[in-house]
Amino acid sequence: MMKRKIVLPVVISAVLPASAYSATEGMDRADNGFMLICAALVYFMTLPGIALFYGGLVRRENVLSVMTQVIVSFALVLLLWIFYGYSMAFADGNSVIGGLSHAFLSGITPVSNSGSISQLTHVIFQGSFAAITVALITGALAERIKFTAFLLFTVIWFSLAYVPMAHMVWGGGWLAEDGALDFAGGTVVHINAAVAGLVGAYILGPRRLPGKAATKPHSLPMVFTGTAILYIGWFGFNAGSAGKPDGIAALAFLNTVIAVAAGVLAWVIAEWCMRGKPSLLGACSGCISGLVGITPAAGTVGVPGAVVIGLISGIAGYWGGYSPEASPESR
Repeated sequence: MMKRKIVLPVVISAVLPASAYSATEGMDRADNGFMLICAALVYFMTLPGIALFYGGLVRRENVLSVMTQVIVSFALVLLLWIFYGYSMAFADGNSVIGGLSHAFLSGITPVSNSGSISQLTHVIFQGSFAAITVALITGALAERIKFTAFLLFTVIWFSLAYVPMAHMVWGGGWLAEDGALDFAGGTVVHINAAVAGLVGAYILGPRRLPGKAATKPHSLPMVFTGTAILYIGWFGFNAGSAGKPDGIAALAFLNTVIAVAAGVLAWVIAEWCMRGKPSLLGACSGCISGLVGITPAAGTVGVPGAVVIGLISGIAGYWGGYSPEASPESR
């Protein structure tokens, strides 16, 4: 009997000799390993950090909806990031948007470097910022938007808001040329997401809640767990933005710790004075306020500056969410 030889076609984008994959010229392995760990921490912030944090804040019947929005937007953004997002954010282009020379990661191989790290590591790390930025917006749109509309919004906003802003600040575009200082995403991530959430909430209108009183978060333990995960993951966010495990990374790490401590105490004390008692939700909110406040300056201010930023962030956050009618656990 004649034996048939079966040939399985293998489709690959590029073929490199085996020796090429072991080349490390121009890449520092310590820097590369550090950045991969930091990227993993940022991904951990989104799943499960953001999902648990927002899931605990909404009504019980909407928990699964919010968590689904987080994980699906996370997956969608990462694919868009590979298809064209990374290229349009970091490839050569004009002052507002990059080009498509790296679409589908064209021209990027295991031996391509970005500074002292692999360019693939740069793709991974920056992709984690893109994914969490869209996930942050889900909190403002929760209980206001249908799932299909949210996915459409994700594609449009990522393409027309996040990618151009990343290019203008970090990709050598307009704001970078003007000397903008955004160490770890204050403009690209937090202001960008906050404006989107504010505008989205304004356009969609108030949540349709039962009765007139504010609805309490359905699970404060979930909120606390999500906050703790965000806090730990944020060290990858801030320290990782130094690009290497040096003194700037250590400063960013320490400033993050100090700003959070100041933010928690500022929020809790303000709540204590205004409402007569502190709350777990207030402490968690103060933690997030301190993290957000220190992010753009984590590697550029001293420790006293981190204390001031944390205090201001905690007080400002409490003032922004204060409502005389609401109980401490219902904001």
